[in-house]
Amino acid sequence: MPKRFVIVITLVFLTIGGFFLWQKIGPSGNSGASLTQRVYVWQRIQNAPVVASAIESVPREVVSGMLPLVAEVHFRNGPDLAPEIVRPSLAVGSFQKRAAGENSDAAVIRIGVSAAETEWNPKACEIVETLAREFLMSPIWATNELQIDYDCPQKRLGEFAKLLSHLKAAFPEKTLTFTALPTWLGESEFAKTAAIADSYVLQVHSLQLPSEPSQPVVLINPDSARAAVERAGQLGHPFEVALPTYSCFVIFEADSDRVLDVVSEDLPRRWPSNVGRVKLGQTDPAAMTQLVREWKKSHPAAMCGLIWYRLPVATDVMNWPPPVWNKVVRGESPVQQSEFEIRREKLRSTIVFKNIGETTVPLPETIELQISGEGEYQFDGGKLYVGEGDPLKFILKKGPVDHLPLPSGKAVEIGWIEGNVTVLVPES
Repeated sequence: MPKRFVIVITLVFLTIGGFFLWQKIGPSGNSGASLTQRVYVWQRIQNAPVVASAIESVPREVVSGMLPLVAEVHFRNGPDLAPEIVRPSLAVGSFQKRAAGENSDAAVIRIGVSAAETEWNPKACEIVETLAREFLMSPIWATNELQIDYDCPQKRLGEFAKLLSHLKAAFPEKTLTFTALPTWLGESEFAKTAAIADSYVLQVHSLQLPSEPSQPVVLINPDSARAAVERAGQLGHPFEVALPTYSCFVIFEADSDRVLDVVSEDLPRRWPSNVGRVKLGQTDPAAMTQLVREWKKSHPAAMCGLIWYRLPVATDVMNWPPPVWNKVVRGESPVQQSEFEIRREKLRSTIVFKNIGETTVPLPETIELQISGEGEYQFDGGKLYVGEGDPLKFILKKGPVDHLPLPSGKAVEIGWIEGNVTVLVPES
């Protein structure tokens, strides 16, 4: 057979093979490999009945692993003194039940930014090693994976590498992972630091504080998350992606743009006395479902899974309700739907906002009411809304303090109008 003919046939087969390979993995990823899903258990009292129940109710067929926070380490008193170590109350019984079957559970040790002052000298590394040994070698509940969640200053990743090297040498038979921010990916030290561990977790969610109270509170930007995943994929080291489920309040000082506090877990019993605007930021279940669908269809070859922050619990008002999360991890979008109702009694029209969907919904920023009739009327929105406008078009605007997301099936009275007028139901 002439060489020219052989070359042509070879090129044809290579072209066909390349086409089918492209079809299998996609232009920018690997759709042939499935993505695992795991979830962080970040509650401090994990053995509380409601948390233990949530742990045991996680759908194992789609969520293979749990990552409980087992300890927090802070060197607030300086690098030469013993650190402050906080230990959550673990749901040992619940984790022991999981240990009887197949799982990809891990113990997470969180380390505060103050540890940077130790420069990760041998003494500091040994403190973390001793702590980790309790959970990697425990006869009561042990795990095969250790994850380090360290608030490392971006320019000191080389020092962080000392801790990871120490832990890998101390526990060579265990899996070692760590959390990383998208901004770390461009640092010259990152690739070398990542190579020490078996994999890392790319945390694509983080609070973007608004520069002024009128701006929205953003917990995750889906476009930025997509870009970060593509960039991490180019590095080639195995990684998981952490996605949010939570909400948060940003509290501004009165008559100022200064942020007083950020609340994303336990609500305070009372707001500070000098509080001004309180803004709510939420994670949209539909947006997260879309991201998961996209990545399941096509993702970088190095991307191996998703980790949700944090485990939804029935009593956690700053998080998705468990039924919502259960739908999202299965790739389903919970229905978000609301409506208004006007309840009339004599001369008073009470405006009610109702959540008739499956997921929590925020109260609208503004509500436009159509007023018909004669005579004057009065409006009272309590602490939720203030009203303004002309006699025929009345605009309600959110008050200074945002309301918690309204749970499915619940309703809230957002104000009333009193007078010899008819209030038309606004479209939600």
